[in-house]
Amino acid sequence: MEKTFSKHTVAKTHYVPYATDGAKENSGGSTAIMIMGAILATIFAASTAYSGMKAGLTVAAGIPGSIIGSGMVGVFAKKKGIFGKNLLQGMSSGGESIASGMIYVLPAIIIIGGKVNFFAGIAVGALAVLFAVGVASLVENYLLVEENGKLMYPESTAISEALDASEAGGDSLKHMGIGGIITLLTTQVFGWVNSVMTFVGNSSYRWKISTEVNPMLAGIGFVVGLDVSLTMFAGSILANFGITPLIAYFTQMAGGGAHVWNDTHMLMSQMNIDMVAGSYTKYIGAGMMLCGGIIGAIKLIPVIVTSIKKTLNARNDVGEEKNSLGVVSLLVAAIAIFIVGAFLAGNIVIAIIAGILSLVLALLFVIVSARLAGTIGCSNAPVSGMTIASLVVMTLVFALMGWTANAHNEILLLFGVFIVTAISVGGAYTQTQKVNYLVGGRRSEMMKYFMIAALIGVIVVVGTTVILARNWPLRVLTRHSVYHKLT
Repeated sequence: MEKTFSKHTVAKTHYVPYATDGAKENSGGSTAIMIMGAILATIFAASTAYSGMKAGLTVAAGIPGSIIGSGMVGVFAKKKGIFGKNLLQGMSSGGESIASGMIYVLPAIIIIGGKVNFFAGIAVGALAVLFAVGVASLVENYLLVEENGKLMYPESTAISEALDASEAGGDSLKHMGIGGIITLLTTQVFGWVNSVMTFVGNSSYRWKISTEVNPMLAGIGFVVGLDVSLTMFAGSILANFGITPLIAYFTQMAGGGAHVWNDTHMLMSQMNIDMVAGSYTKYIGAGMMLCGGIIGAIKLIPVIVTSIKKTLNARNDVGEEKNSLGVVSLLVAAIAIFIVGAFLAGNIVIAIIAGILSLVLALLFVIVSARLAGTIGCSNAPVSGMTIASLVVMTLVFALMGWTANAHNEILLLFGVFIVTAISVGGAYTQTQKVNYLVGGRRSEMMKYFMIAALIGVIVVVGTTVILARNWPLRVLTRHSVYHKLT
């Protein structure tokens, strides 16, 4: 069966899933799938945690998980088919999403002289998983089904195409192989072909723009369509030829006492164009994305209310699966965060205030992350930017309350771990469920497998951090943490 998911997502009314059988038949779960998924979740969580803390590089695991998982199903699983492969890509994303969130804050506890408690880290991370999946499940039907064709979910579409290619074989696999070879030759893997050209203006009008030959970016552009691609290109032109040169012009006027906000050792007047873009323009862009996401989240409030009412009344539309597990997970996490916070902080007031702040901020940014996954994909989501915004709010409240001791900072960062993990998981879960929707899998089954993989990821990432903290230099763990950026 030949499918082209990118074309099917254009019009919701004409969309037909890969498989149109009943929900009971669309199950790919088995003991073998669970074991293989746990292995993939462990590998992607550990590797992402290490590469993220060492080099600041994280990559969404859905696409490699779908490719590797397809091979594993073909070799080890008795029950073949796309649904088992679909669950494996979901579990790969579940494990990786934990690392893509935790690495931004968890090492910061080490920077301030604290220690990462293994069991405390697991408790906070597990609650973040439950909370994120619960919140995302309230809006997933709207984002994935009702907004189908409007929110493109580029990475989800690419994963679906990879799964389809593994089923079809033939030319599809050949094209994937050709794209893979070109990518190997033109990226950091081999770098044999110089695919990047950079142009810089160093006069009073300072600008910079780079072009890159990248099959992955070309594929994403094909998926999201011409309108979205042109919008992103227009934003790049505005940033590189308008905003950045303007900021660079004013930095040259700065006095000798003006320092860069995120690097107190650097004078503003000494900044080059890359520093201006990295310290100012990038955050303006992140703020614009956050603003759009927040507006979208506010618009989704009626959807959340309707979803909760449906679940409480045990009524679902025809063909729509019940969301009892998602709501239960959300309630458990919302209650348990206060209990865990009181135990870790030893102060009920801190637990209540920090718990309320964490829940509100996590709720907001999980929805933002879920929506951003539909426009730019999880790999490009500004997780660290949303985390910084959350930590700034919490730091301000802690300072106003007089909680400024090192022990208080450690508690603040633990709540920050909860927020950043929830943000990362929310986007990855929604992206995974979009793949599930495209192939026609069971939503409740994917939720269970994803949650199990994410919980495995929590154990792996916290364990990896504890081990690296004992055996590696501090700079390896802290180079890319949010705390390092704030200081």
